[in-house]
Amino acid sequence: MKGKAGSPTCVVKTDVETYAKVVAGELKAEQAFMQQKITASNLGDMMKFGRAFDMKKAAELAKSGGSPAPASSAPPAKPQGKGLNRSYVGNSYSGGHAWVKGEETKAYALATNDENPVYTDGKRSGGVVAPPLFAVKLGKDVLFKVVAEPGLNADLLRLVHGEQDMEFLRPLRPWDLCALRATITGVEEKSTGELLHVQLRLNVDGELAVRARSTMFIRGEKSGKKDDSPKKEEDESAGRKIAWKQVTEVTRDQSLRYAQASGDNNPIHTDESVAKMAGLPGVILQGLCTMAFAQKAVVDEVLKGDATRLKRLAVRFAKPVLMGDRLTTEGWEVERREGKTTYGFTVKNQSGVVVISNGIAEVAGA
Repeated sequence: MKGKAGSPTCVVKTDVETYAKVVAGELKAEQAFMQQKITASNLGDMMKFGRAFDMKKAAELAKSGGSPAPASSAPPAKPQGKGLNRSYVGNSYSGGHAWVKGEETKAYALATNDENPVYTDGKRSGGVVAPPLFAVKLGKDVLFKVVAEPGLNADLLRLVHGEQDMEFLRPLRPWDLCALRATITGVEEKSTGELLHVQLRLNVDGELAVRARSTMFIRGEKSGKKDDSPKKEEDESAGRKIAWKQVTEVTRDQSLRYAQASGDNNPIHTDESVAKMAGLPGVILQGLCTMAFAQKAVVDEVLKGDATRLKRLAVRFAKPVLMGDRLTTEGWEVERREGKTTYGFTVKNQSGVVVISNGIAEVAGA
């Protein structure tokens, strides 16, 4: 408007319907961002917007013609409580259909520093297959639909990926048409926050190809109690006979490259100011990218590049990974039976801190 001074610290771009819902308090700004309905030049300022105003009160004033509601009017709506809404457990969400595209499978592999020709060489005799974890890109939209569900009341600025357990029943190949569906399977309360359990099913030609179980951790408000301080993760590799090892360098732009290839644009992975507002030391790497490094180690060191033999990969994301970290994946044999070998593994950073624990890899054959 005429007469304004200075330059804006944040320019937000959105559509009329989304803006109306944010102003009316029906939609959180961070949820709209996760749904890719809002972009902003300064994400930190955008995230503060919803916290700086009483949107529900503003909506009441708008409905009453701009004047404060009289004392005799109906009481204001009860504020939404903190914590996840357990009534959503059992709800299923359709992710529609998605094609597996060769250029996208290659981009995903390269974004995780993986140049295995089975993912990138279209001229190889066996044809190209997708990296096993490429399935998370296909399921990204329906998973975001779950966590951004307004009634679920998940605080996205405090949400981090806690655990991931994936079963690969058949490899994905370019031009497979996948049907996706996600179900909220449980909610748990912990002393430091809450756990949200979601199962993703990916079908190809009516056949289950990938089943993934994701556990999201929503960190609670810090109480300042000594008992709430994070405990050091136990190094499960200690005393083990290490069967294989691989070192990976996290590039300075790793989280940005992974965000572009996977679609995981959560601002704690792409914007320094938002990450710090969420209580993190800075931008952190997507947990699934770290998991993809572990996948690469298993496929390279155990399967000699044959990714089709990987049948299960499960991890617990123990500590954040920062840009520039040097990660070491170490694995040991657990058991062999019925044509399947199971390995345990951990991923540690350059300081010996465990960033992935409870690692399990199941492969076909010895």
